[in-house]
Amino acid sequence: MDIPIDDLRAGMVLGRNLEQSGRVLLSEGALLSTATIEILRRRGVARVDIQIDSGSMPPGSPVLQAQCANLHDNADYMRERSEIEALFASVKPDDTQLTVLKYCILRQLEEKYHDREPGR
Repeated sequence: MDIPIDDLRAGMVLGRNLEQSGRVLLSEGALLSTATIEILRRRGVARVDIQIDSGSMPPGSPVLQAQCANLHDNADYMRERSEIEALFASVKPDDTQLTVLKYCILRQLEEKYHDREPGR
């Protein structure tokens, strides 16, 4: 999936080689970090192709939201997600450890509710 550089998040995985001026900057399968994303930004990269499996998508990404669209109708899920978001509200994007922790917690929450029927 081709996405804008501003939508990239640490933990995403490159879907194909990223080339610039005939040179490979990053190889397919590379795990993107905050530092790597910033370097790409400085090099003028506007869009990047990432793998679209849900494991490579951060919470809040368009693909993952589409896969979990039914969750937004689940009041318990939304309450728990709001509580988690509030806990991490002051975390700066460059705080990799806390950002990864938030990502893991939200992924666990999505997995917890993904296949449940509402009210279960």
